Amino acid sequence: MTGMQSNKVLNDFKHNLSKFNLNREVVIAFSGGSDSSFMLDLFLRLGYKIELAYVNHMLRKDSEAEEEFVKKVAEVNNLTIHVKRVDVSKFAKERKIGIEEAAREVRYDFFNSLKGTIATAHNLDDNLETFIFRLIRGSSINGLRGIPEVRDKYIRPILTFSKRVILNYLHEYGIKYVDDYSNRTNDFTRNKIRNKIFPLFEEINSGFRSKIANFMNDLKEIELDEYSSLIKEQGMNRRKMNQIKKIKDRNGSLSLDISKDRVLRKVYDEIYIENRKNTKPVETSIVLGGSVEFGECKIDAEVVEKVTEDSDRVCHIEYLEGMKVRSRKPGDSFYQKGLDGRKSLKKFLIDRKVNRFVRDNIPIITYNNEIVWVAGYVVSEKFRPKDGKIIRLSLRN
Repeated sequence: MTGMQSNKVLNDFKHNLSKFNLNREVVIAFSGGSDSSFMLDLFLRLGYKIELAYVNHMLRKDSEAEEEFVKKVAEVNNLTIHVKRVDVSKFAKERKIGIEEAAREVRYDFFNSLKGTIATAHNLDDNLETFIFRLIRGSSINGLRGIPEVRDKYIRPILTFSKRVILNYLHEYGIKYVDDYSNRTNDFTRNKIRNKIFPLFEEINSGFRSKIANFMNDLKEIELDEYSSLIKEQGMNRRKMNQIKKIKDRNGSLSLDISKDRVLRKVYDEIYIENRKNTKPVETSIVLGGSVEFGECKIDAEVVEKVTEDSDRVCHIEYLEGMKVRSRKPGDSFYQKGLDGRKSLKKFLIDRKVNRFVRDNIPIITYNNEIVWVAGYVVSEKFRPKDGKIIRLSLRN
């Protein structure tokens, strides 16, 4: 990479930053890898006041060395660093979720606890991997738009830079970084896309990255097309259409009435239209040895002799008589594993990024108005099985 090319990288980075309402302070999600090291150097060159945030997932043999490297970078550059250590393998087993999902949950729980804007080092290749991943798994047009450049407190200022440009830049300036060898294994779907599918694409068209990126940008321009027939059907006027366009560009979860029976929802990066639901499900008593309906779900409760494996849809609790199922209420809380005290249900659902438009329809199993189970999500530690009879609760659609 020549000096002229390096200047272009810095100018492109400045252009990306101009898209954000950013002051001169930023927290960088820093792993010590090539991408975050590249982003850190660019921020430093532009004179930003920087803090680093690092999560040690304790997944690799060299995690201790990686943590020391990250701390050394902070020390050399006189930067404040926030460090969190979590045994992600153990966390994943406790939650009965995959390693990738557990690692992401741990990272974002930590980042959400920090103040200020968080810059994450997702690059162009990451964005294309997301596109291919969602295409293979099945996605709406909106899902194929890829990783957003900004969402809530998070910005992604190097989303337009390819891995090749990043590595060339680091080599040009002799910037050291941690090489994550786990990226070269094919244990995860994204690694297979990166290590197997991308090289095949390279053989067919070496410029495939820009081609797919351009296609993703085109999707952003037509993201409302899939709703056009419904919009016409509902007789949408210009004012309503302008409101929809504004909703597209705003952060968070939003809704817009488009008729007396239909409502448009924006939840994080997804937009969809659904039938209006005017009433919450009615509070109902749980029947031991039977099932009760709650909205569109059913709750089964049976007395069993032993605990089998729990999941999001099945849990085991101590024997209780007089349980009820209801919608959430203000001030609801429960005892979550790993915490010394109660966890706010509202905060739990926000942390888990549960669509706020469906939160009122989540079955909340209670005993004496204390939460026993947030059906489909988490069981209260207070009511875990003890000696004696056991009840298995199951959620069915």
